Amino acid sequence: MVIVRRFNVSEFSNLKSAWQELLVSSDANRLFLSWYWMFSWWEKYSVADFELLLLGVYEGDKLLCIAPLYIHNVKVKSFFKSRRVEFIGTNSSGHSGFRSEYLQFISSEDREKESVKLIFSWLKENVKFNELYLNDLVKESVSYRYLSEYAQIEECYFRVTDAGVTYRISTEGDFDKYLQSIGKNSRLKLYNRRKILATLGEAKLEMVGFDSFEKVLDQLTSFHLARWEKTICYETHKLFVSSLCSGSDISVSGVMLFLDERLLGCTFDLDCSGVSYNFQLGFEDNIDKRISMGSLVLGYDIEHCFNSPEICYFDLLAGEGKNSNYKTRLAQPSVQFESVQVIKPSLLKWLFKVKDKCFQAD
Repeated sequence: MVIVRRFNVSEFSNLKSAWQELLVSSDANRLFLSWYWMFSWWEKYSVADFELLLLGVYEGDKLLCIAPLYIHNVKVKSFFKSRRVEFIGTNSSGHSGFRSEYLQFISSEDREKESVKLIFSWLKENVKFNELYLNDLVKESVSYRYLSEYAQIEECYFRVTDAGVTYRISTEGDFDKYLQSIGKNSRLKLYNRRKILATLGEAKLEMVGFDSFEKVLDQLTSFHLARWEKTICYETHKLFVSSLCSGSDISVSGVMLFLDERLLGCTFDLDCSGVSYNFQLGFEDNIDKRISMGSLVLGYDIEHCFNSPEICYFDLLAGEGKNSNYKTRLAQPSVQFESVQVIKPSLLKWLFKVKDKCFQAD
């Protein structure tokens, strides 16, 4: 008999072995959908209003599927209160730390359709909510397909609030061949301008690891303030990373580029299952008008991954740069996401329909 079980926080904390075993048998992302990422996020970013809605599909003692969700109350347009279901790792109405991407339900590939469909049926019968708000949902996943089907059957309003794509570089080949594969201007910014940097002083590279990541996050705060005129506080991020890497196969990496003793730029990456995920890049502007410092620092990071036998891909994740989408010139598109809001029949559904029609008219 196949059943759905809802876990409490204590059970969540003890679910690591079964969760990780299921993850390996699924097509779900090994970093963002790991027990380590999800549980660390819940520990560091959940607040009193968050109600855990972590669901598991079982056949006897065998875990077939996990739906990593929670539910909380949000205000819509400052006057309407909504019961919103979201992925653990996201918070559509507040602070959520590093962006969680590649999200979906985790399921054994041979039982995925059955399990995911059962999750949506269980939610319908057992949970009172106004909307499902699932950020960065993998568009090609079974989870997305059955969410769309659920919305149609239940006559919900299905709206896409955001869309994006990740970019990956295969690092199993030769770095020089990779440089030849990108455009001349990109190659110039990413690598060839090192010659100019060498004329300005002694360029030195240091690797980022667990013992230095806090210093790097502090420096990224300064770089971010100078470039974007906004302050990011990474204190909770530090606690999150410490928890995330404790006892797991997830590790910190990245590079710090110095000119003499001056830090010009740095990256913060997390490595997991052969993939290095680039979360942050920070640098000084206007060192030399001929040098694109961000591209140069990123080039060192990419080269480091090519030189690391355990890394097969360098993942630039989703999002764009300040002035242009530089990722399209350096990497291949990988996975498409959509952030989807599914609103049950209600006044809320009507409000969003009116909003969207007005927006389209403008």
